[in-house]
Amino acid sequence: MYDRELKQLKIKWPFERLLVAAAALGILLAGVEAFLLELPLFTLALLAAASATMPPLLLYFGLAYLKARRVRALENALPGALFYAASLPQRTGLEKVLKDLARPENGPLGEEFELAWRRVQAGASLPEALEVLRERSGSPLVERAVDLLLEGYQSGADLSRALQEVAEDALAMRALTLEAKGAMALHKYTLLLGGGLLVPFILGLLLALTNSLQMDVSLFDGVGLGEAQKAALMEAVVVGAQAYLALFAILAGSFVALQEGEAKKAVLYTTALLPLSLLTFHVVQALHVV
Repeated sequence: MYDRELKQLKIKWPFERLLVAAAALGILLAGVEAFLLELPLFTLALLAAASATMPPLLLYFGLAYLKARRVRALENALPGALFYAASLPQRTGLEKVLKDLARPENGPLGEEFELAWRRVQAGASLPEALEVLRERSGSPLVERAVDLLLEGYQSGADLSRALQEVAEDALAMRALTLEAKGAMALHKYTLLLGGGLLVPFILGLLLALTNSLQMDVSLFDGVGLGEAQKAALMEAVVVGAQAYLALFAILAGSFVALQEGEAKKAVLYTTALLPLSLLTFHVVQALHVV
């Protein structure tokens, strides 16, 4: 599934085996937390669940990020390569185009064209080599460019104008993508920092002030509550705060993932925010601030 990315990282294990190992590591981490940490059962259950799923999620989305970064590199190099191909004299053979594009300055795109050129030298036909390149790319823009090259090769037509249009489309899409990322960055990091640190810090600080001032004893005087009832009520407040933090982490992670157009990342963001939020809350709550 991610063979190219694992090879890039010089990891010889197949993805499925790594996923099993990551899942085992997550279960081990959850067991260690359950044994060592003295936390309320609700908190410990959420923390253990998040810790158990974090390693396989990090593996999956880490490799997905490497794959997406490679696709971006292909698309960044594509406009220059297409403008070059469009500038060649009419009726230039596809063999020369393929050979000229297989250059180091084209980055990953040049590597893909070099592999295609090597297949041609090994005896494969030009259409076969380009079809393999098309399937390997994972980029709609690269696929469109390869389709145009194949169309020109098979029909003998001059595709200079069509190649220029694809190059211009790639440049426009890149500009739009950068603009959208810049606009979303502030919202994204505000939500992630708020869900993981700021909101749990504020809630934990309020409860720490309450405990330090011994308001848990005096706050409910005169309302007919016994000491056990007061303690139970404060415990319910802590549980309610944790439930709120869990809900906030889910909503923040889901919203950021939807903003990015990758709904499946909601699981990753939520799994990362949840333990960070709960740990921040409990660390701050345990402080003596006055």
